[in-house]
Amino acid sequence: MTLNSSDMYRYVADALMADLTIRHHHVRAASEDEAERRMRARYPEAAAILVRQEQPWRHELYLPGPLSH
Repeated sequence: MTLNSSDMYRYVADALMADLTIRHHHVRAASEDEAERRMRARYPEAAAILVRQEQPWRHELYLPGPLSH
C-alpha cells in the first residue's frame, strides 16, 4: 500500500530526556505509532515520548501572511 500526502496527519511529538530537557517536533506521519517510532529512532536515549495529533485550528497559527485584527 502506497501512502500519499492525504494519508498523512500532523502530530506534535515531545521527547523527554533524562536531564529533563524536552525535544519538541511537529511530525507528519500516517499514525501515532509511526510518529512515535520516528521519534524513538531520532532520540533513542529519551526517557519518554509523547505523541498527539495536532489540532487543525493550530495550523492557522503558522500560516504566513498579515495578522487580522
